[in-house]
Amino acid sequence: MAAKYKGIYISHMRNEGDHELEAIDEVVSIARQAQIPAEIYHLKVSGQKNWNNLRAVIQKIEAARGEGLKITADMYTYPAGATGLDGAMPPWVQEGGLEAWRKRLQDPATRKRVKQEMLTSGKYDNLLRSAGTPDNVLLIGFKSDKLKPLSGKTLGEVARMSHQSSEDTAMDLVVEDDSRVETVYFLMSEDNIKKQIVLPYLSFGADADPEGMDGVFLSSAPIRARSATLPVCTPSTFARTI
Repeated sequence: MAAKYKGIYISHMRNEGDHELEAIDEVVSIARQAQIPAEIYHLKVSGQKNWNNLRAVIQKIEAARGEGLKITADMYTYPAGATGLDGAMPPWVQEGGLEAWRKRLQDPATRKRVKQEMLTSGKYDNLLRSAGTPDNVLLIGFKSDKLKPLSGKTLGEVARMSHQSSEDTAMDLVVEDDSRVETVYFLMSEDNIKKQIVLPYLSFGADADPEGMDGVFLSSAPIRARSATLPVCTPSTFARTI
């Protein structure tokens, strides 16, 4: 039906890390069966252990194009992606929405299981593990006024301030802020970015809303995170908030 109306299939692929090659196969299969063009949103290879897969990713796309399929992509021009601390935790603990998620994180037995899976599980895309270190996880958006001074700090910094693990800190922040906590994960390779930007079927996209640098926009979390005048939050301050 989409082909009849000259439609296009645009995919935020189900995986951009450990199982990215399978995800690309899925996009190509849909384009082939539906006989429509397909666009891959913000093409990347996420997680240091996967960086060497870029060649295979490109080969899959170019093989599909070689058989006549109109497969294109767009990409970030930077090595990070923004989402939330939900990207660090197993999907099962988030089932039922934010309220159910927060409630589970306040149960000691559940927290123990979540922490163990955050440290060891390969059953889900754990962006915290993909980042390599909690210092590659930037906190940029809080709902609570008490926690907003933490904007611009890394998860590693806040964990050291609170004298606990990054996993426990992530869980505490979600509970305290009553939100997923907006987060930037540094996951990609600068070298891979250089290799991608020369691809003729690839365009660029920030995947973010444009924001002004003055007036009301100064209250925006990303602007605060970049600000050199960010208020200092001492370990004792954080202890009082959490």
